[in-house]
Parts: sequence; structure tokens; C-alpha cells
Amino acid sequence: MANVVKSLKESKSACWLAWACLVVPMFCLVSQAANGSVSISSTSGKVGSTVTVKCSVKSQSGAIGSVDMVVTYDQSALQYVSGSDGTNGGSGRVQYVAATTSTSATTLSFSMKFKILKEGTHTISSGGIEAYTLDEQLLSIGGTSGRVTGKS
Repeated sequence: MANVVKSLKESKSACWLAWACLVVPMFCLVSQAANGSVSISSTSGKVGSTVTVKCSVKSQSGAIGSVDMVVTYDQSALQYVSGSDGTNGGSGRVQYVAATTSTSATTLSFSMKFKILKEGTHTISSGGIEAYTLDEQLLSIGGTSGRVTGKS
């Protein structure tokens, strides 16, 4: 009798384990990253002048849906003046937030204006990029940078 009870307990445990292995994965979402890219233009100008830097976020995996990214710069060398709709900046960083429902848009672009404060080559870097396709796939995007060269 003891062997029968032990056998039932073991088969009951095995049954629960099999159920968990078959049923639980049905409730897990698999998220695959889609491919994307970011570009930041380079430009130059005289110290004291204002230059425009352009930035684009592109999806290679269908229509782009939304972007939330930060661009950083050396605030001792450059002063953020203004930017396209969706940009907000100052103190060494510019944030860009935008969304679209266009099924044909694969790129979201914006521009930023900086006043050059000193001579030299100054880097503007992308970072903290969170972008999605229109069907809510996370875009895998590496960072990049552009340069502003201040001339005398």
C-alpha cells in the first residue's frame, strides 16, 4: 500500500511538472528587437555663431512609431539655442520625444541649433535611445556622434 501511495505522489508531481512546462510558456511574450539606426550631422562655424545640427532615427524593420532619446554635448563649448518640435534642451543635454501613426514613415528627424562658445572640435553624442516601430517592436539602436567645429 505504501508503494502505491508513493507511486501516486510521484506521478502527481510529474503531472504538475509536465503541465507547467506546457502551459506556462503560452503566457510568455517573446519580444524580438528590430533594427534601427541614428545619425547626427557634423558642422562648423565661427565662435559666436549659431549652427544647426540634424539628427535622424531610422527603422530598417518597418514603419517607425515613436522615439525618446537624449543627445549630450559639452555645455562649456556649445549653448543650446532651440530645436524642432519635440526637443527640449539645456545644461549639456537635449531630449527629443516624438511619435507618428504614419504607416509609411521609416524615419523621424529633428534639428538643434547651438551657439558655438569656443574654438575646437566638440562632440554631440546620442544616448538613451528608446524607439519603437509602429507595431511596437523595440528598435535596437547603437549610439553615434556628430561634431561641431568652432573656428576663430
